Amino acid sequence: GSDIDACLIIPKCLRKNSWLTKLRLVESLAITERWGSVELVQGARVPVAKIHDGKGRDLCDVSVNNVAALENSRFVGAMSSLDWRVPCLGRLIKHWASQRRINNRSEGTLSTYTLILQLFYSLQLRDPPVLPLVT
Repeated sequence: GSDIDACLIIPKCLRKNSWLTKLRLVESLAITERWGSVELVQGARVPVAKIHDGKGRDLCDVSVNNVAALENSRFVGAMSSLDWRVPCLGRLIKHWASQRRINNRSEGTLSTYTLILQLFYSLQLRDPPVLPLVT
């Protein structure tokens, strides 16, 4: 997946069709500015515009009004900042899962976020704990 997740916060844009219209504008901008190609993932619970560079590598995922994802990102960032080993382990798990194609919810497997939460949990339970318990 992408290393950058962007979320457009647009008041009064509450329906999936409206989100898709905004993501088509993102697609047009990316093409006009020659950032690369764009894949619109319309069938997802929250539609996403996946922007890829000229070599097909992920640059950015853009969604509309996906506030829960912003909170999840803040939580992961906060937990990762507590110990230098956490982001390294997270990237390792993400890479490992990607190679085995087991981190794609649209294919019926776990999301990367779920895998990272499992990492946090295991680091909270070990003795001595690497991460504090979150209550």
